[in-house]
Amino acid sequence: MHFKRQAIFVINEETTFNFNKTFSLAACASYRIQNQYADEEPFRPAVPATKNEERYYLRFYYREQIGKTKLKFSFRPEFRRFSSSGHHPWNPVDEEVRLRLKGQASIPLGNSSNELILSNEILAASDREIFREAEHWSGYTFTEDRLATSYRYVFSNVAADVGV
Repeated sequence: MHFKRQAIFVINEETTFNFNKTFSLAACASYRIQNQYADEEPFRPAVPATKNEERYYLRFYYREQIGKTKLKFSFRPEFRRFSSSGHHPWNPVDEEVRLRLKGQASIPLGNSSNELILSNEILAASDREIFREAEHWSGYTFTEDRLATSYRYVFSNVAADVGV
C-alpha cells in the first residue's frame, strides 16, 4: 500500500495522577507535524508545506456513577504554539490558549461489557495574531462543539470503538 498524502504525525505523552476514584489530573505534552495541501486537485503541497504544533495541557477529571451508567467530566486548559517547517511563526496565528469542557456518559448494553458512549465537548480559544510585525491577543471566543456517539465492543482485554 502506498500513501501519497500523509496527514499528521503525533507524539503524545500523558501522565495521570489519580487522587481517588472520583478525581484525577493528567499533565500532558504533544508534538504534531501536519502536512498541508492545496484545497483543489491535484492537491499539491501547500506553501508552507508543513505545520508544526506544540501542545501543553492539563486535564482535570471528575467521575461519577449513577446506577450502571458511568459519567466523566473533564476540563482541559491548553497552550498551543504553531510554526512552519523551519520553526518560523505560523501566520496569522502562532499561539493559542484554548479551554475545553467535556461531558461523557458510558451506558452499558445488556449484561455484556459493551457500551454506548455519548459525549459533548465545548471549546473556546484566545489567539495571538500577527499583523504587519504587530501582535495582539483576541478575546475568548467559542470555537466549536464536538458532539459524538460511539459503540464500544470489548474483546477480552481490548476495546474497539466505532462512532460518529
